[in-house]
Amino acid sequence: MLVLSRRETERVIIANEICIEVVRIGSENVRIGIDAPLHIVIRRAEVRNKFGESDAASKPQIPSEKMLELLTQLRAMAETRGMTSEGLFEQLMRRFPG
Repeated sequence: MLVLSRRETERVIIANEICIEVVRIGSENVRIGIDAPLHIVIRRAEVRNKFGESDAASKPQIPSEKMLELLTQLRAMAETRGMTSEGLFEQLMRRFPG
């Protein structure tokens, strides 16, 4: 495990895809922001454990070719609208639930 010291607004970049930023440091907690591609699932450890998933059992998530193609299309659509791909995805999910 890599352990780093960071101040508010400082970031850590992982594999040129994931950005972790210290958003706020409180008296009893630290708020972090995580920016990652849509195909990477981010869960808090206590939520993973609640659903019976363990760190040892986790497998790397490799998106299919079709999923990568769809994500590329989503990113291109978002750029033409001046949005992030995440913002466009959320908008589409609200428009077409289930």
